[in-house]
Amino acid sequence: MNYGSSRKKSAYVSILIAWIYTLAWCICPLFGWGDYILEGIGSSCTFDYITRTPQNRSYMLCLNIFVFFLPIVIILICYTNIIIAMYKHKKDMQNIAAGSRKRQGNKMSVELKTVRSLAAAIILFCAGWMPYSVLSLIAQFGNTDIITRASTGYPGIAAKCITCANPFFYALSNPIFFKRLKIFVSCGDEKAGRRVSSFQTSKSWVDKDTQMKNCQAFSSVSGDASAEVETPQTEEEAKKQLQQNSDSLNNTKQETIEFTAMGEAKDENPDKESETV
Repeated sequence: MNYGSSRKKSAYVSILIAWIYTLAWCICPLFGWGDYILEGIGSSCTFDYITRTPQNRSYMLCLNIFVFFLPIVIILICYTNIIIAMYKHKKDMQNIAAGSRKRQGNKMSVELKTVRSLAAAIILFCAGWMPYSVLSLIAQFGNTDIITRASTGYPGIAAKCITCANPFFYALSNPIFFKRLKIFVSCGDEKAGRRVSSFQTSKSWVDKDTQMKNCQAFSSVSGDASAEVETPQTEEEAKKQLQQNSDSLNNTKQETIEFTAMGEAKDENPDKESETV
């Protein structure tokens, strides 16, 4: 099993575990632990965090611990380890050659943007679900006089809005998705295409100009070689002609590799090329 399929399988397993974990907590009120009631504005159902019974109190307490606070702790630990690893990697970069350091620096910049996006995701998660958590704890353990019918409707609205906004946020905050979206909006503009070359997972992308140069070089060398071909008269002349054809083919391959390398260098340093022009 290759690395790509292993990552995809791990992602599917993680999603399945998340759904099973969520479903297990949602069906608990159906078996007598907790209850469902209408929200304050009567728009939808929610957990009964208002009624003070032993079942509701224990259920809401466990719900806050294992469904709200525990995920936040896990997320913070994971992202903290990512940041620590990034800073260690930054120190290791100090011993890298200047050219390699620049390429590694570009990669680090992408990673920093990713961490910032993940930090924003944590803030959105807290903004969407913390009102529910705070209100339920106040209702079960605090002063219920401050809880009104209108105030019980706000947490539900916030949670539903954040849930709807999450897919758009994660999509637009992903560097690869955002770059490809720019290409789609620009109707496949080549300049936009060059900007995503560093995110390719297979071979480096070669622009159309480089491909055209490769074709011209191949045609030129092949044409010169074919023009020099003459009908051999003896076995010695035939061997000599075969050697010339082999040399011409090797020259063609070498020039093609050089043009391809130039195209890759152009893709890796678009800013440097624009400054030179």
